[in-house]
Amino acid sequence: MGKSLGRLGAFLAAAGLFSAAAQNICTLTLVDQSNWYTSQGFYLELANGPYAAPSCQLANLAINLTVGDGTQTQSISSTPVWTLNRNYTATAIVTPTYFELYLDGTLLGHMAAGFSPLPNQNLIAGLPTYMGTGVTNYLATESALTATSSSGVTASAVFSSAAQPSIPLALLTPGSLAQPTPFVFDPGDTLTFTVVFSLSAAPPQKNYAPYVDAYGQSIYSTYPGKVQTDTDLQTAVPKSRPRWPPGERRAATTRGAECSTPAGRIQPPASITWSSTTACGG
Repeated sequence: MGKSLGRLGAFLAAAGLFSAAAQNICTLTLVDQSNWYTSQGFYLELANGPYAAPSCQLANLAINLTVGDGTQTQSISSTPVWTLNRNYTATAIVTPTYFELYLDGTLLGHMAAGFSPLPNQNLIAGLPTYMGTGVTNYLATESALTATSSSGVTASAVFSSAAQPSIPLALLTPGSLAQPTPFVFDPGDTLTFTVVFSLSAAPPQKNYAPYVDAYGQSIYSTYPGKVQTDTDLQTAVPKSRPRWPPGERRAATTRGAECSTPAGRIQPPASITWSSTTACGG
């Protein structure tokens, strides 16, 4: 996930999200084993933006393969004429001296380049990133990933449609936005990654309403401890109350967090929203 934060920083810089005119970025990471900060590894993605338009458009959707050699990254990028309601198969081949990208068996690009691999880092796949409005006129969904190395190592993952919610549901389905897959290979191997994905028309966002249930929880996700009844809610209340060690001084701040002393230990209870602006007094 550290890598994802690195690319997130790059997205923010590219989109100018800290300026007055925020723009839209819409991506789906098909397979990723990279570290943006050290220019290592690779990633394959469907990428759209940054654009100032109200939404990300299918006509601007690109497929990108980016590879790092430890000092810089280089990319093959293509914007095909996409067709809705069909499956596509993309294949990325990464070697120590070059990399290639294919779509449905057609070569999209070949580039001579070095490769600094990350053989002990999990593959990440099926990770959407949306910024700005997060609105698209299409829905991109990954269904399968296969990885092989020239030394005989293989890995695979299959995705259900429920595991990749459309926006704006992505933020309401915790734990379903990415699938880590172990893939440990020899550093000098040639790597082949094959992904299957589909593109379909995005349904109107109003079709997803209501987004939350009577308890303020997402109706599109399930997780341990989710409240289903009033009895569940009453049972959860004692668990959410803070339990402070006897004899410790506590000072509640106006931001709602609590600080305990001595040693200025910050221990906000799980039920309290934490703010980085909270300060502790001695």
